Amino acid sequence: MRELFCQLAPEDDVYTGPVWAFDTTITPGVIVPPVRAVRAEQPEVPPGHQARWQGEGLPWLIEALPLPPEPPAPAPLTEAQALQLIDAQADAIVRAVIGDRAEEYRQAEAEATAWHASGHADSAPPSVAVWASVSGMDEVAACADILAQAATWRAALLQIRTARLTAKAAIRAGDDATAWADWAAFVGTISAALGITTPAPAEPLEEPAQ
Repeated sequence: MRELFCQLAPEDDVYTGPVWAFDTTITPGVIVPPVRAVRAEQPEVPPGHQARWQGEGLPWLIEALPLPPEPPAPAPLTEAQALQLIDAQADAIVRAVIGDRAEEYRQAEAEATAWHASGHADSAPPSVAVWASVSGMDEVAACADILAQAATWRAALLQIRTARLTAKAAIRAGDDATAWADWAAFVGTISAALGITTPAPAEPLEEPAQ
């Protein structure tokens, strides 16, 4: 023998679903309702609503589900955190372009600069020779290409440094809104110019750089 009951939430009598109860060998023919369950017709609950038990003989109260609470507003960044995030995003832009190959590129630029200054005397240095080999250019053209790319990247680095230090100075002066707006605009512009996806900032440094 069994009977279907309506299960209620313990804190507010809201209907949570049907629940079966059975008689037992101790009380044959007698069905004891489960804890927090009532004898009533199962309510029809529209989507986005809930049914609340009002008492014996009273209809279910159908009410809209309560809206979830608004998430708390994020805590504003401290000055140190803001400075760290700007540094971290500047670093992420550099990594997106050259990865960890800064020393390799400096060596290639130094060798190309010295060979160009010598009037391309003697054999091309290794960095120039390998670039000529893999690019299909002759060694003089490969040297010129290395120097042109180095000049372009140095100009970009100067822009990044200027924008980074300008934004940090504005934050230190208390003009956070202008600093973040100008920095965000610069990051979008330089990312497009360098052909990279605007990177999210990496983990900030423990101490902000100068």
